[in-house]
Amino acid sequence: MQIREGRDFVIVVSNRKHTVSFLDVGPTGEFLFTITARDHPYLQSHSGTTGYLLVTIGGTRYLYTGRVSSMSEDRAGFFTPRLIGPERRLSERYSVPSLPARLKERGFLRPRVTPGFLVNISTGGAAVSTSIPLETSRACELDTSLIVHHSPREMSATVSIRYCRNEKRGYVSGVRFEEMSPSSRDTLEKFIRSFSEG
Repeated sequence: MQIREGRDFVIVVSNRKHTVSFLDVGPTGEFLFTITARDHPYLQSHSGTTGYLLVTIGGTRYLYTGRVSSMSEDRAGFFTPRLIGPERRLSERYSVPSLPARLKERGFLRPRVTPGFLVNISTGGAAVSTSIPLETSRACELDTSLIVHHSPREMSATVSIRYCRNEKRGYVSGVRFEEMSPSSRDTLEKFIRSFSEG
């Protein structure tokens, strides 16, 4: 796929979208861009974190994942780009069979842990079922285990609580993935791919 033939480029970092214009492919295969419009004052705060690139090629909207680096106030690099597929996979949620999860919040002396179960999951977030309500707009750590190639793999992420609603048997909260390690991101993407390809 020829990235040079693309148009309507958008970089997504921590669910914030930045419009960019393609410049060139760098010496190590990175994509280089000029930032034309921001959804955040300055991308530098997220430099080096995993992000997404949306691009239209041949009339189809595609999604890449990679490491975003802010090279200056108006330049950005997208390193180790890897094609995931059509854009729908960025937000499409897949139901999961009650996978155990733990949400950890900072406490006075030790972290407060809330056990729960994943209800659905996407590359951008998840829905979690718990027996107690979760406070919205709070940040916490989500720990779970996802099955990849028939083997369990640990996945952890810093998440923000977007909503919490009362259900018949407890509470369901929507969480957005804010930060995660490259290994956790790889686990998540392979887990999602098993649904989209299956």
